[in-house]
Amino acid sequence: MIQIQKTSDTLTKKNIVNRVSYIPGGVSLALTNLVAGNVVPEGTPLTAPSSGLRTICKQAVVLTGSTTTAIQIEEGTHQFKVGDFIGVKTGGKAYAITDISNASGIDTLTVGTAIGTPVVGGFIYEMAAEAAATTSALKNTADVILETAFIAPSVTNIIFMNDALLRADVLQNVIGSEYLATLDVKEVKY
Repeated sequence: MIQIQKTSDTLTKKNIVNRVSYIPGGVSLALTNLVAGNVVPEGTPLTAPSSGLRTICKQAVVLTGSTTTAIQIEEGTHQFKVGDFIGVKTGGKAYAITDISNASGIDTLTVGTAIGTPVVGGFIYEMAAEAAATTSALKNTADVILETAFIAPSVTNIIFMNDALLRADVLQNVIGSEYLATLDVKEVKY
């Protein structure tokens, strides 16, 4: 009999300092909304299950050089796609990504109309719909966090299993405040 073994081929920084409470047996993830080849880092927020599958809560850290219509984020570490609605906070403005361009390890997400002033080191989030007034809402509500990083596969019609945590301590600025507010996760200055 061969024992099931788990390996990781993703070299990413460790975001989780203390693992407190696991979900037995792990979770099943929906892959259709991910960018193939991009890293999904440990500590990424996940939704509650719907039809047995959890969804990644999309977020990214804003980099220097961002404007209200051109948000710069690190290449390969986000799951945003053209057509996703983004905003800097709930109760703000949200518009669809019209273009994603890349230069020197930075992806620039372009939106047609200003979403608000992105703060360097702050987060952008995937929103549910366009919000021309200050009425945006998150597309997904965080329920647990991903324990192990992985690279998004190009095949989306498979069920992908990964470990998740109900409670944990994570490094500061790993999870945006909009998602952190719904989780039993504490930030640690390290």
